[in-house]
Amino acid sequence: MNMWNNVVNAWWPLLFYKATDAPRFTKGMIAMICVSVATLWITWVVWYLERREKNTKQQYFEEKDR
Repeated sequence: MNMWNNVVNAWWPLLFYKATDAPRFTKGMIAMICVSVATLWITWVVWYLERREKNTKQQYFEEKDR
């Protein structure tokens, strides 16, 4: 995970925020919006899966205690 962060930090400005695109970094803005939406979606998926796993374990232990 840390390696991915370093790769993004190193290459993101070179690919999406070139000085020739200033002052309107259209490619950079579009890329940032897409990454933000993907991050929100992945966060929701992780939250949902964690909640589902917790409920499944809770049901399993309740049935086992009967």
